[in-house]
Formats: sequence, C-alpha cells, structure tokens
Amino acid sequence: MPCYLDYTVSPFSFTAIPIHSRIMMLKSEEDEFPSRALAAVFPKDVETLSRLRAESEGVEEICSDYELLFDELARLPSHEDDDTKMLRVQIHESLDALREEIVGFLYPSTSS
Repeated sequence: MPCYLDYTVSPFSFTAIPIHSRIMMLKSEEDEFPSRALAAVFPKDVETLSRLRAESEGVEEICSDYELLFDELARLPSHEDDDTKMLRVQIHESLDALREEIVGFLYPSTSS
C-alpha cells in the first residue's frame, strides 16, 4: 500500500502523518476528541469542549465548521495564485471568528 503524506497544519508545527495512520488514529480517538485542530488550540479545554459538543447542536456545528475549515486550509496548494491567497485569508478570518465563538462557549463570562 503506498504511503501518501497528509500535512496537518497546527498553530505550533507542521507534521506529516501517513493518511492511513491518521484515519486509524482519528477513529480510535473519536470517542475522546475527534479534532486534533481544536485540541491544539484549546489543550486545557478538551474535556469541556467534548461535553459542550455532546450537549449542544450549536457548539457541535461551530466546532465541526472549525475542523472543516482547518482541514481545507491544510489542503491548499503551497504554490499560490491570487485566488488561493485570497481563499487562505478568508479561511483564516473564518477560523478566527469561529475560535472566538468557541471561546464564548467555553468562557461565557469573559467573552465580549
């Protein structure tokens, strides 16, 4: 079986994981926390975020949108034309907005 690399982007580093290993890892960790992206951004809030996702469709939807956009950002080509650059900026802006919404769910008294 060929081993294709999937470059996973995080705010901290780039890592290369064989796709089949990543799929197996996500399936085995699915009950705990299916998103490495959110776990990297909110490492101290993994359990709380998992609970909130289970309790609220709104939180689940926002977190799913964050994961989807995070994955799309990782899939963008490294050689960018103007459209790709604009898309990258739009995805970053959307991720920032979704992250702020998630912070509002995690820390309702400190959000604006």
